[in-house]
Amino acid sequence: MASQSGLQSPEDLVVDADGNVYFTDDDAGGVWRFTIDGAVSGLATRNDGLRSTEGIALAENGHLLIGDGMAHAIFDVAPDGRLAIFLGPEAGYTGVAMAVDANCDCRSGSPSN
Repeated sequence: MASQSGLQSPEDLVVDADGNVYFTDDDAGGVWRFTIDGAVSGLATRNDGLRSTEGIALAENGHLLIGDGMAHAIFDVAPDGRLAIFLGPEAGYTGVAMAVDANCDCRSGSPSN
């Protein structure tokens, strides 16, 4: 699967209500979808602007929130793959970790020295 799809190092993952698995791949860049019928595809890839994916969360509206360490941003990825900045440096975000609670409130942070 990995060699055929372009995957290099699948990492963080979430599963939606239909059983589809979404995961990041820091080396290949982007977020990928593994469907219940076995198909693997890049939902939003390095070519779309996701370069160093670190963390993934699934919001109730079906959108994915993806952290990108190189961009110092959290991206919103719509179910159709459209990409938008959810939170970035212009808002003062410099964190390296994130979590989303049941109310879709996003929390982020940096490790303390």
